[in-house]
Amino acid sequence: MKDGNENEVEKKDKILVTHGTGVYDVTTFADIHPGGSKYLKAFNKKDITKAMEGPSHSHGPWAMRWLSEFRVGFAEDYPDFETPKLNLPDNDGFVDWTKPVLWQVGDLKERYTQWILTPTDRPLRLFESDFFEYFSNNTWYIVPIFWLPIVLFFASRCITGGFSPLETLTLFLFGIGVWTLTEYVLHRFVFHLEPYKSSGLLSILTDNKFWITFHFIMHGQHHKVPFDKGRLVFPIVPAAIIVYFFRILIHSLSGPVSGEGLVAGGIFGYVLYDIMHYFTHHGDFAKGSYFDKVRRAHVGHHFIDPNKTFGISSQFWDGPFGTKRKTAKAD
Repeated sequence: MKDGNENEVEKKDKILVTHGTGVYDVTTFADIHPGGSKYLKAFNKKDITKAMEGPSHSHGPWAMRWLSEFRVGFAEDYPDFETPKLNLPDNDGFVDWTKPVLWQVGDLKERYTQWILTPTDRPLRLFESDFFEYFSNNTWYIVPIFWLPIVLFFASRCITGGFSPLETLTLFLFGIGVWTLTEYVLHRFVFHLEPYKSSGLLSILTDNKFWITFHFIMHGQHHKVPFDKGRLVFPIVPAAIIVYFFRILIHSLSGPVSGEGLVAGGIFGYVLYDIMHYFTHHGDFAKGSYFDKVRRAHVGHHFIDPNKTFGISSQFWDGPFGTKRKTAKAD
């Protein structure tokens, strides 16, 4: 065990810096920092925004993605730190951030993918209307509050419809399994279907302003502003519409009573997914724990290789589909 003095030394040796709204622990990175560890130590508890922009050299998007891996909190949680001084341009060469972004992204055409895969840490407004903007954001705890009573309702309908509790539980668990596959398929083949990289008939569907706008509101915005707390879980209204149509489909395939047990499990799987997704970006887990591994895998999807590790609540399907990212020991 470490005594108090050793813990104090370890605490003092930490190198924490601020950038944007985030605080980053770059202690382990210091030894391999191209500019040397002393340079990073000089920025302990300080803002590195200007240093990242120059004057020695400007850090590119991959440096920003790498920095994001070391995020440990928000500047508001560290009042004794230097307040970040952001000097982000209103127009980044792609969109005008002073205006709602949603209706601008379609004009990016082939530049769209490049833009969303260069993450930033700044406020994002989608709609001009305050009403629509309000419902485009969602706090994580609204998801279980809204959906868990519905899960219980559908499960009870399965039981009252003639299925035993054990049979209902079996359907429920199968529904969770179906969700994990649905999550993977949607994430990989819909959310990461890149506009202007398709061919044949598919290009007719994707190489247009409508698809880019749809893609951005469904998933692209998350890759652009991955730490925006209000855009990490799916808003209730569009989620309810999707669940409604999935329920009709499942009822038509399995019957209305057994379908309720499957839908209950599917929704529960979705709730677990959304909560886990939120905390992969904002959770603090014990190093080496299961959830820490889930977090690291998803961080790798965002900031190392967006074409790998599509599963979040379960990474099982990344194995047979060949999209599991090989990680280094220090990853």
